[in-house]
Amino acid sequence: MNRQRSSHPVLDVIESFLLARTQRLAQLLRKRPRLNKTPFPPDVLSWHADMEQVMEEIHAFDGWIDKPFYAKPPQKQVRLITAAFKIWEADKPTLVKAIESARRPSRGRPVRNRFLAIEALETKLLCPRLTWRQIVPRLCLCGRPEHDEDCQQALRRDVRRLRALLLSHNLSLPLSQKLR
Repeated sequence: MNRQRSSHPVLDVIESFLLARTQRLAQLLRKRPRLNKTPFPPDVLSWHADMEQVMEEIHAFDGWIDKPFYAKPPQKQVRLITAAFKIWEADKPTLVKAIESARRPSRGRPVRNRFLAIEALETKLLCPRLTWRQIVPRLCLCGRPEHDEDCQQALRRDVRRLRALLLSHNLSLPLSQKLR
């Protein structure tokens, strides 16, 4: 059977990764150990380590496909917080701390246009003959009438960072994909 190629290969890879990590998170939440013993038994410590790893992996990709939590509209923040309280019913103090920290912008320059790196990488995968000079005017949001070398370097830098993130999570791209 000839499977049709996706027009969003990078998003497909990220989506399947996030789906798998979300399923793993759901499994961990269903197997939440009882916290009635002190000191914590090894299964509790192992569970917390697994939860932390899964949450870090999900968080690593969140900024590439959506705005950071602090940049989302207040109504969306409230919906996310409400959903989180339903999931994390037994661990409200930790959740409150996490929400307070998520509402504060992280240090450094704010992340704005990471989704453009996904589009640029997909464009390069689907149309490998296009140069960065041809891709940048289609995607750059700098507002200038002419896009110079700085625009190209910024987009290429973000694409390199995205590729490094994908590789760090052992996610491979369909590099051999060609459109006819």
